Amino acid sequence: MYGVATKNIAVREETYRRPKALKREDESFSDLVDRPTAWEHSTTEVAGTTAGLASDASAGRERLREEFAKEQDELRGR
Repeated sequence: MYGVATKNIAVREETYRRPKALKREDESFSDLVDRPTAWEHSTTEVAGTTAGLASDASAGRERLREEFAKEQDELRGR
């Protein structure tokens, strides 16, 4: 585990709800923030070397949209 230092940031309520809807039950907000930034190499470093990266990225974005829509529905009680 990493050393723990806390930072408080002020965000609007609607801004808070978006990442909260994406946060998995078993993860903290730190884990949520780490998810897209935890790559050992930046995506621009590997973009030219990974076959199918564009289609993988498109599929990943679509999965995120679906996951986000599902979480939004749950937040709205649907």
